[in-house]
Amino acid sequence: MQAHIPHGHYYTTFYVLAILTLVLGALIEGWRRNFPLRPWLVLLAGYLLAFIVGTKLITMPLAAWGPLLREGHWPLEPARSVLGGSLLGSLALLALHRWLGLGRQVFDALAWPLSAALAVQCVGCLLTGCCFGEVSGAGLVYAAGTPPWWAQVAAGLIPATAPAALPVLPTQLLALLLCAGTAATLWLTRHRHWPAGSWALLSAGLLLLGRGLLESWRDPAGEPVGAQMLQLGGVRLLAVQWVLLPVGLLALAAWAWYKGRAVATEAPAPAGQPTRHLLVLTGLLLVAALLGPGALVLPEVLVIKALLLAVLAMEAGAWLLQAQPLPNGGSPAWLRAPLGLVAIVLLLTSQTMPADSSANQGKDLTITVGARQTTYDDADNTGCGEPPEVYNHRTYVVSAEAAYRFNEKTSGAVNTVGLGVSGGTDRIGVDTRDDYGSTTTYSPDTTLRQALYSINLFMAGERTGPGRREFGYRVGLHVGQLANTPSTDAGVNGLSHLAPDLMFWYGRRQKFFGQADAGYGLHAAAPYTMRLGIGSGFGFSRGHLLAGIAGMPFTPTFYHSSTLGFASARIYLPNTGFSIEPYAASNFDHYHQVSLRLHYCLALKNSNK
Repeated sequence: MQAHIPHGHYYTTFYVLAILTLVLGALIEGWRRNFPLRPWLVLLAGYLLAFIVGTKLITMPLAAWGPLLREGHWPLEPARSVLGGSLLGSLALLALHRWLGLGRQVFDALAWPLSAALAVQCVGCLLTGCCFGEVSGAGLVYAAGTPPWWAQVAAGLIPATAPAALPVLPTQLLALLLCAGTAATLWLTRHRHWPAGSWALLSAGLLLLGRGLLESWRDPAGEPVGAQMLQLGGVRLLAVQWVLLPVGLLALAAWAWYKGRAVATEAPAPAGQPTRHLLVLTGLLLVAALLGPGALVLPEVLVIKALLLAVLAMEAGAWLLQAQPLPNGGSPAWLRAPLGLVAIVLLLTSQTMPADSSANQGKDLTITVGARQTTYDDADNTGCGEPPEVYNHRTYVVSAEAAYRFNEKTSGAVNTVGLGVSGGTDRIGVDTRDDYGSTTTYSPDTTLRQALYSINLFMAGERTGPGRREFGYRVGLHVGQLANTPSTDAGVNGLSHLAPDLMFWYGRRQKFFGQADAGYGLHAAAPYTMRLGIGSGFGFSRGHLLAGIAGMPFTPTFYHSSTLGFASARIYLPNTGFSIEPYAASNFDHYHQVSLRLHYCLALKNSNK
């Protein structure tokens, strides 16, 4: 008996359906087990990303690893194997589940959804012709151009003019029954009082052992991993079978032993920790960006980004409504804002094409997010013979910026126009100090808050290249509520509503240059900062280190110096459009500044086209 299957492109359709099945099943199981939704979504996104990448990495030949590691080039149509996905996905669960406050039950929660998703994928394999079986007198007959047809042409079994392949065993149908049966077994036993991890062991044992047995009827040409025949002790098996069969038996034996143990009560998950959620979310998006634009196909990108967007929206809502306070000892709440901004940029730019690495190529758009923290003391000494009011400032500012860069073909100059927005707060601790010269710390009696915000319009330009005088500039204006002047009698910073944004550098970026700036980027608010420094790119075409002195147009306190030493850098991540700009300044007393900016340059048009 033969079943004829015409040529068709079904793989992608059922691949997307399989991913959606996994996500839907995981959400149902998470709800049934009362998992907190936000960390569960973050963990699910991390598992999916690792699973998808793992399916491709395990099938890559050694010759493809060099271009991947050096240049980030992925094969145009990489093969996939669920074995690599399961391995890397399990490692991601191990690395993240405890840190996100979830227990070992997460492995069980993904057991039947994964089996159900694999069953859906088997339908796509059956209709497409991949994972096909050996040639048989009866079975499935695939049309010309399908994987079985190409394999049989390459093996000389049929001519290249053959309208169809020879019949092959329906191993995809057997795999479908295996996966569906495993999913049903796990679902029917879901109410058993087994220890956490039992269902994961049962699932692994059934799937690995069944897959190992199915390999005996699969055509080696349809197996992308371990298809070499090995003989050990007179037994000939595929290399992949020598791994799957013993590991599957071991997993089933572990399940049989483990399920009889007493059920251990896991400690309840800790209260929500939004900063950890955002750290993992940002890390996942950064990994997706560093993988390169060819690592994920469009459906994979959309599913993963949809999950992370849901988490980002919930974290933003909780932060704005202050519905989820951090536990004692947790990360400062203000860190969530810059992490959220970074995550937004990564969400919008991951798996897009970065700008050309050349300095003067085409047009591009640079998206920047950043955060800055400043601590300093200020004092009011207007009273005659009275102790001063001392103000201990802790300012936090986050910003987002978009800059459009283009070339002038006549002069070769590179010009930029941009718009930035920033916001934050100045938390001011007020205390009375008797000793004017004391530098000891103190506990404020009162804490005041001053909102800070600004809109920044600017234009910039640079002229670089061999045989030219190299220089660059930036001119702009900050408009908003800025804290630029010393504290007043009321105990808060005097506010200004306008401040210049100025920067000029001259020299050769690769070798040596000088730079002066005032109110540049994040340095406009709380307090306004001016810098003078020298730098070098140490011979590299992009990136530099800058160091010097910084200060402000006023002295914030009469007993501390406002002159700071600072160091900053611009570091480009290879093979991506990303760069980071860390900055630190201090007078090594009561004045400190730290900031970090993340840039992503997206190509809009290449001048060579």
